[in-house]
Amino acid sequence: MKKHKLPKGIKIKPLLKLGLTEKEVSQLIVNMMPVIDQELKDKVHSQFSKDELVEIGKAGQSKGLRPDQGFELIEEAYYKKTGRYFLEELRLLINDYINKVSKLIKKLGKDAEKLGKQDKAEQEKLSQLLKEKNA
Repeated sequence: MKKHKLPKGIKIKPLLKLGLTEKEVSQLIVNMMPVIDQELKDKVHSQFSKDELVEIGKAGQSKGLRPDQGFELIEEAYYKKTGRYFLEELRLLINDYINKVSKLIKKLGKDAEKLGKQDKAEQEKLSQLLKEKNA
């Protein structure tokens, strides 16, 4: 069976320490990608004014590129402004989301532990409240 291999620079240790396998982390990243992709697009677009985007589009047209082929021109302009390429930004966003998910899992674990330490009466009261809410 082929081993799952994540790209270099993706820091998955926080999730591995919580008991996830590399394959599970990979699947989690794939599931988060639509959100991460949108955040990357928003981040890139926030760096440019409408006029700048129009100029980049015109530069692409002068080179005979269709709008969907102007990726490199936008990336070059983005790099000049930020010092980062898109893949670097993507890697940073993925690592940020890994840290957010790791913190969330830890918090859920602590909350579950607290819930488990409640006495029987408190657990029954909470159970009744949940039943009433869902009724």
